[in-house]
Amino acid sequence: MSTTVTFTSSGTWTCPYGVTSVTIAAVGGGGGGGSAGCSWGCGGMFYSYYTGISGSAGTYASGTYTVVPGTTYTLTIGSGGSGGAAKSMGSDSSGTVSGNSGSTGGTTTVTGILSVAGGSGGTGGSSSSKGTGTANASTLTPYGNGGAGSSSSSSGTTGTAGKVVITYDYATILSVQELGV
Repeated sequence: MSTTVTFTSSGTWTCPYGVTSVTIAAVGGGGGGGSAGCSWGCGGMFYSYYTGISGSAGTYASGTYTVVPGTTYTLTIGSGGSGGAAKSMGSDSSGTVSGNSGSTGGTTTVTGILSVAGGSGGTGGSSSSKGTGTANASTLTPYGNGGAGSSSSSSGTTGTAGKVVITYDYATILSVQELGV
């Protein structure tokens, strides 16, 4: 019979006695989306917005790992990257302003076993770099998703935090007679 433990925030996991192997799936935090760029005075004489690029989904890893019964493992869940701050041209009435980039998502780790990087932040929209605004999905959706790029005068959205899933089976416990004690 398999047991599954899920972590969506940082914490610790103590390996039960009788368990020497686990399957772990993990994803880093998603990158934040870029904010939109604009031309011809976003706040006044408006011309157009250039949609920011979406943040990348966090890196995914899955595998079978050897663990030591009774050992406590520290898990750090990567946070989602912040969306790029909204941009405006202020009092400038002409020209083009590129949006702000989102930040990189945080790294998710299981100490001594694995580490997966967060997704990169999306770049701000500009006349030469236009995104779709659609968030990039991770393998453990909705965890580790990249934030959507902004298509108007708002900020890009924040990526979602990472996740760790640990699955294991208890080893067959031998009786005292079987052990020859």
